[in-house]
Amino acid sequence: MTSSNSTVISDDTGADDATVVALRKNPEYLKWFVSDVAADAGAAINSFAAPLIALAVTGSLSISGGIAAATALAATVCMLPGGLLADRYDRKHLLLIGHGYGTVLWLTGIVLFFSNLLSPAVLAALGVLAGIRAGIFGSVSTPALRRLVPSSQLPQALAANEARDGALRLISGPIGGSLVALTLWAPYAVQAIGHALAWG
Repeated sequence: MTSSNSTVISDDTGADDATVVALRKNPEYLKWFVSDVAADAGAAINSFAAPLIALAVTGSLSISGGIAAATALAATVCMLPGGLLADRYDRKHLLLIGHGYGTVLWLTGIVLFFSNLLSPAVLAALGVLAGIRAGIFGSVSTPALRRLVPSSQLPQALAANEARDGALRLISGPIGGSLVALTLWAPYAVQAIGHALAWG
């Protein structure tokens, strides 16, 4: 996951091993971690909830599965160009663009819901656009971590990242299902809020 983030990151400088501070006292790392949690939590919840939303709207398991497959395919196809962008361009700007994109995308989803415009085609479009965002910008966040912590602390930071991702996988299903039961647009709101927090 990514993922994911609006921390200022310089691609020309790395963290200095000579001035090591505890991760919990590193403000740049903490800002990255909190923003990445906000974005990834929304993404994890929505990835579980999206097929349920599609099923509720279309009443068809096959259509719901097709939308999920299209989303995954779009993300996979866009991973390579996303990696190239992460290597060639300022990651700060890429993170801002990615989270701005996500915020607008899911706010649009909420507007479409209240406008009674969530058709199978619209849900497929939202899914593909979400997949494109995940593929292109999802690979930016973790490489950015290498610029925020000294190399001696990188294993610890990556382990914390993995533990967080595991926790999100555990809780995203129950939370996503509960939100869908509450109202179909709630997962979109959580996703939009997560990206907006990471963007800010």
